[in-house]
Amino acid sequence: MKRRSALQHIALGTGAAISGVAFTAFISSCKNEISETWKPSFLSTLESEVVEEIIAIILPQTETPGAKELKVIKTVDNVLDRLYKAREQDHFRTGLGIILNRLKLDPMVERSKIDFGEIETFVNKNLGFENEEELEKFNELARTTLSDDDKPGDEVLFAKALYNIKSLGINAYFKDPSIATEFLNYDPVPGVYLGCIPVEEVGNSWSL
Repeated sequence: MKRRSALQHIALGTGAAISGVAFTAFISSCKNEISETWKPSFLSTLESEVVEEIIAIILPQTETPGAKELKVIKTVDNVLDRLYKAREQDHFRTGLGIILNRLKLDPMVERSKIDFGEIETFVNKNLGFENEEELEKFNELARTTLSDDDKPGDEVLFAKALYNIKSLGINAYFKDPSIATEFLNYDPVPGVYLGCIPVEEVGNSWSL
């Protein structure tokens, strides 16, 4: 999946309604906690490998580092573990189980052989929307509001989990210091505000 076509249909909010400020503060606070011997705290080893591959397909390495090179999975796992509420965690874990099932992976077998080509096919099929109607249908499922008494069906939980993987991965990617400061416009001490100028004069997206 080409990054541009993937990002064209992606909303940057997360299903668990985490604000951008909270997300940025969280990444800054936990960045130094991650070591080279990192192990996932919320996801299992198999789950983390699958989630990492899904995000890497959406954000591959091109002229800029990819999600895998930036180890975005570490931030995603930390957010799921420390910022998601228990109920949201349960929904995500159930939805992720459905994803693994559709990839023919057994969550009880940590060292299941992962077919990375199959994951790419899966991502293209479920996130490579051919038209606005498909995108709208997916977003409707992913953004379904659930009350405490609701018992969501598989399609809702599947869409919510996939949406959250995608959204958390993209948020973590663009909040990464190297992307924010080296590949996007970055000015920690901004000057005069110009609210109406041609897009071509901006030159790039701004991280700060």
